Amino acid sequence: VIGMNLLNFFNGDGRGGAFPTPRGAKTPAEFAEQRRRLGAAIGVLSPQVLAVMELENDGFGPHSAATDFITLAREATGAAWQAARPANDNTGGDKITVGLFYNDDLLEALGPARTLTGPEFRRSRQPLAQVFRQRKNGERILVVVNHLKSKGSCPDTGVNANQKDGQGCWNPMRVASAEKMSAWVNSLAATTGVASALILGDMK
Repeated sequence: VIGMNLLNFFNGDGRGGAFPTPRGAKTPAEFAEQRRRLGAAIGVLSPQVLAVMELENDGFGPHSAATDFITLAREATGAAWQAARPANDNTGGDKITVGLFYNDDLLEALGPARTLTGPEFRRSRQPLAQVFRQRKNGERILVVVNHLKSKGSCPDTGVNANQKDGQGCWNPMRVASAEKMSAWVNSLAATTGVASALILGDMK
């Protein structure tokens, strides 16, 4: 299981146009290079699950960034890849989202992916969780990916301002997000009967 920050994987309109993108590549050539580097890393690592951050949040349609990333993983590994999709494709309202992609030759996704919402995730991206079962031996694991609010764009005042205590700004928001997520993961593990849970993400 590999965690990857994709550094704003935005594929334009999915047809080679609509560059520059809001947060990603400025030109088709830049996106092609970004895509090439990610593919090289995936090919070397040969993962079974990819837990990603900074994926363009434009759904799962044929021209979406998620579908493009599936194609990239397939090209890099020669395996069949799928995306873990939450009920109603709920990936939040931010320009970027997290994602879980898995090698369908080796793993089966048990049910839809789960997401966690609430006021704690107005700035932190909502976590995404999926139970996987290994096709070979039936072992199961719960994988969770999240992307906490960064320490950038600091407010000037209030509890989330930099308190000069070494924690940076947005610390109360990040702590609240982490605490709610931890309780949620424990609850998911208990209700699904999974003994092993793995949390990945951008938590720095």
